[in-house]
Amino acid sequence: MPLKKQNLKCSLNNSDRLFSYSIGNSEEVPFDIDSQTGQLTTNRRLDFEAKENYKIEIVASPSVGPAGSGIVEINIIDKNDMKPRPSGSM
Repeated sequence: MPLKKQNLKCSLNNSDRLFSYSIGNSEEVPFDIDSQTGQLTTNRRLDFEAKENYKIEIVASPSVGPAGSGIVEINIIDKNDMKPRPSGSM
């Protein structure tokens, strides 16, 4: 997956408040989130063989009041990254 590829956008339907978005995972994940828009992007290449899915906690903090969070699960699709080679004669 190319770096900085747009994966998804996290948003809340509440026009009364402004929210700031962040990733709440304690372990490092290969994604960044735009704090103003909630746009998730990759920050390194993803490899299906290394890890097939990620669970990311997205935290939405309003300008006033308590923060809320939700879990986003991202499944990586396997891509054949090995070019086929002919083996012997037919």
